Amino acid sequence: MLLEGICSLNSKFNSFSDEALNGGPMNEKEKLIASMAACMALGNKDKIRGLVIKAKQNGITNEEISQLYALTLTMFKDQLDFGLTDSCADSSNSTDQSQSNCCV
Repeated sequence: MLLEGICSLNSKFNSFSDEALNGGPMNEKEKLIASMAACMALGNKDKIRGLVIKAKQNGITNEEISQLYALTLTMFKDQLDFGLTDSCADSSNSTDQSQSNCCV
């Protein structure tokens, strides 16, 4: 019974995935950009490589891919911030040279 449920769930998810990837209001370029952003955020390097190739075949430029990567990294800023930016903000008001170079 459990195996039947797994098979049924897998079949439903495959239908859902097919609709998400091949249907809907987004054009191919928009879907590729969204897919690349998700894979970048998840760190799925193998999937990103394939999507970049497909993206270039669909007219997405290196500049657009680079900006997408930068935007994805920017979304992680809060997770990467360990309080260093507070020290840098404080040092901008300080005349002490040792503190003013914290972010260089």
